[in-house]
Amino acid sequence: MQGETNKFWQNVDGTVWGGLGSSLGVNVKKNILKNRFLKFEIRYIQKGSVYDYVNEYASRSVDLFKVNYIEIPLTFGIAFPHNKKVKSLEAGLSLARMFSSRSQITKLSGRSYQANAENFNDFDTSLIALMQFPAFTKHTNHLSVGIRCAYSLSSMHEFYTLRHLVYGVQLDYSFG
Repeated sequence: MQGETNKFWQNVDGTVWGGLGSSLGVNVKKNILKNRFLKFEIRYIQKGSVYDYVNEYASRSVDLFKVNYIEIPLTFGIAFPHNKKVKSLEAGLSLARMFSSRSQITKLSGRSYQANAENFNDFDTSLIALMQFPAFTKHTNHLSVGIRCAYSLSSMHEFYTLRHLVYGVQLDYSFG
């Protein structure tokens, strides 16, 4: 992860991997054409990452970031009502407002204190995509499971280019 002129992690090579987070929300779906729809959501989502590296003292160090957002995704979707394998595909934009953040940066990592480490941006804009599959089609058509992916268009940090890449499994239940 590198910024325009600054590196967030100086003089270390390591691995960035996703942190386990959670998400919960509600959505409203409106059919606009045959098999086409718009979906508006409001959701809580926790985004974050883990940076795992070996410090100057040859011991393992881990830096952890967790950022909590209220997110408003708007997606356009195509439904496949007669397909037994894929229920729908969706893509769109998401606007999010951060309401809390937490970082745990290894204190004795052998590197100097990272200036401005806590300066996360309050807003995030992401591209999102979702593929949903029917679940338990013999009993109900209301339950679906999906694979969701989102990528930040802007940096989550004021001084360093740190972007979210969020992916996960989504479970949906539709009423009616």
